Amino acid sequence: MSGSNSALAFYHQLEAEILENHHGLKFDDYATVSHYYASLKNNASLRAFYRYNWMRRLAPMQALISSLAPRRIPWRIPDARSGVGTESIFWSTRVMTLRSWV
Repeated sequence: MSGSNSALAFYHQLEAEILENHHGLKFDDYATVSHYYASLKNNASLRAFYRYNWMRRLAPMQALISSLAPRRIPWRIPDARSGVGTESIFWSTRVMTLRSWV
């Protein structure tokens, strides 16, 4: 799966979790995610824009990561801890040679 396809698939899963809690997050966890993504949850007319913004924001980083040579010790991506960890989760699922770093 290409980088943009995997980013879009991840975003669709994220959206489904926010809207429907498919994987049955515990009440407090779902409340945190739901609160953080309240605008996405409550504004159906803006969802296409949020999806576009997600894809556009990830594109430069995907290009950079694709250009990195594989190595024995995983590349580390720092997490600014400014949200609920969505991008860290995405990057950690992308490549075995990447590791989120908090």
